[in-house]
Amino acid sequence: MESAGQVDMVRDGDGERLYRPRPTEGHRHYLLCRQCNLSLAVDSDEVERWAAEVERVTGFHDVDHTLGLSGICDSCHAGHEAGRIGT
Repeated sequence: MESAGQVDMVRDGDGERLYRPRPTEGHRHYLLCRQCNLSLAVDSDEVERWAAEVERVTGFHDVDHTLGLSGICDSCHAGHEAGRIGT
């Protein structure tokens, strides 16, 4: 399904593959919480423009890319900060 373009794959904090249905208009990039694995689709127009420009200037064709963004979501961050109160 991944090679057929039907799903997008990201890796969670343990390196496990997570699959999501790919929208018909293209693929998406996700921001993944390293603690709870919450993932949010993010606007990636700039990344797509950059990839197209790299393809144009290098003369490569059918350029594909993988982008991994991770961080700590608000809920996990708030829980971590709450655990530090009084220490």
